[in-house]
Amino acid sequence: MHHAMYAYLNSVSQGDLPLVSLLTFLHYLSFKFIQYADNAADLLSIPLPSAHSNFLIPIISHPLSYAVFCINLCLTLTGTVYLISFYRRTVRVVFNSNLPPLFTDSSFSSFYSYFLLTRPISIIFRFLTYNLRVKPDLLIIGEVRCGTTSMSQHVTMMEGCRKPFCPWKHPELDGKETFYFSGHYTTTSPKYYRMCFPLKLTRFFHTKILRRPFFTFDGCAQYLTSPTTPVLMADVFRGEEPPVVISMVRDPVEQAVSWWKYERAAMGWGRSMGLTSRNVKLRTKEYWSKTIGEALKFSNSPLTEATYVAAEGTVKRMDKGKLDAFQLPDWAITWPNGQLTGIGRNGMFSRNVGRWEETFGRIFGGTTKPMGGGAYRGKRYIDVVCLKELNDKVALKALLKRIARRLRLHEDRLKCEAMELDLDFYVERELDRGVRRNRGAVGSEGVSPADLILLKKHFEGEKERLERVSGRQIIF
Repeated sequence: MHHAMYAYLNSVSQGDLPLVSLLTFLHYLSFKFIQYADNAADLLSIPLPSAHSNFLIPIISHPLSYAVFCINLCLTLTGTVYLISFYRRTVRVVFNSNLPPLFTDSSFSSFYSYFLLTRPISIIFRFLTYNLRVKPDLLIIGEVRCGTTSMSQHVTMMEGCRKPFCPWKHPELDGKETFYFSGHYTTTSPKYYRMCFPLKLTRFFHTKILRRPFFTFDGCAQYLTSPTTPVLMADVFRGEEPPVVISMVRDPVEQAVSWWKYERAAMGWGRSMGLTSRNVKLRTKEYWSKTIGEALKFSNSPLTEATYVAAEGTVKRMDKGKLDAFQLPDWAITWPNGQLTGIGRNGMFSRNVGRWEETFGRIFGGTTKPMGGGAYRGKRYIDVVCLKELNDKVALKALLKRIARRLRLHEDRLKCEAMELDLDFYVERELDRGVRRNRGAVGSEGVSPADLILLKKHFEGEKERLERVSGRQIIF
C-alpha cells in the first residue's frame, strides 16, 4: 500500500492530471466540510463566528474559490477524456496489444498506469498554443540503442538548452524525445509539431532580454528508420533553414542484439501493466518473434518490405495542403508491422541516412547522388556520429564544440572560448564518472550463435557503404 501511495505522490509532484484531480477532490472536500459544519451548528444550536469574522469560511465560500473549483473540474474531465483517447490508441500501436476488456483487473491496472505515466492536460494546452512555439534547432535522430539518450544528455548540459516535451513521464524518455512523428499523438501533421517545444516568448526573453543563448532539440531514436519522418520533418522547415541533424550509429550487429533485448523488455513492461493480449490483427501473428533470427527473417519478408514502401509512399505523394492534415496510418507505426521488424532494417544505416539526405536535398537543395549510387555530392545535412565517440574525451569535446558552433550559440569570441572551456570541463568530469544513460536490458534469450552469424552476413559491407554515404571514416 505504501508503495502505491509513494508512486501516486511522486506522479503528483511531476504533474498534471493526478495533481489537478487531487486538487479538485480536496477542494470539493472543503466545500462539504463547511456545509457539514454549518448544518451541525444549526442542528446543535452552536453559535459560529459570522462569515465576515471567520477566516476560513469566507475564503472557501468565495465566488473566486468556486471559479477555481470549476476550472479544476473542467481540466480534470477534459484531461481524462483525452487520456482515454490516448490510452486506447497507444495500447494498440505502441505496446502492440489489444485493449483489455472493460471492468477487469487488467483494464483498471493498465489505465491507472497511464494515469500516472502521461500528461494529457499538458498535451491539450500545447496543441492549443502550437502557433506560439518555436521549432527545434537540433535533431538527434537515432538509431535505437546507438547512444541517442546519452547524446541528448550531453546536449542538455550545453548552455542555453531547453528540453522538448515528452508525453511519457519516463526517466529515460522525459525531456529527450517527443515521439511526435512516431504516431503516439492523435496527429502527425507537420503543422502541429511545434507543440512539443518552448514558447517563442521564452526564446525572446532569453535572447533579447537576458542576452543568453537559447536552443531546443528533439532526440528521437525512432526517426532515422522511419519511412515517413524525413518528408514530414522537411515539411516542418520548408522555406526556412533546416535544423542541425545528428544520426547516431554503432556496429549494426551489436545494435540489433541490443535492440532485441531492449524491445522484449519493453513488452514485459506492457504485460506488467496488464496488456497481455497481442494485437495480431494489426501486427500479424509473425510479429513478437521468439528468436532474433525469426525477427530478421520477418523484417526482410515481402510483406514487411511492401508495407514499408507503402508507408513511404503515403507522404511522398502528398502536397503541402494535405500534409497539414496528415495522420500516420496505424499499420505504419513505428515501423511497418511493428517494432521488431526493425531488426536488420534499422541497422542498415547507409540506407536510412541516405533516405534523409535525399529528402533534405530535394526540399532544401544541395545534396545529389551521383550516377552509380554510393556517395553524395554537395552539401550534406546529416552528421553521422558513432557511439564510440561518446566515450572518447577528445572526440566528444570536438563533437559538442562543433554542435555549439553550428547552432551559433555565441557570436562573441570571448564568450565562445568560455563556452568551450565549460565543455572541456564537463566532458572530463562526465567521462571520469563513467556514467552511461539507458544501459539497456540484460540476458541473451532468443539470441543464438547461429543468429549472430545470420546478422553478420546480413550487415556485411555496411561499414563501407555508410562511409560512402556519410563522407567520413566510420569506427564501430
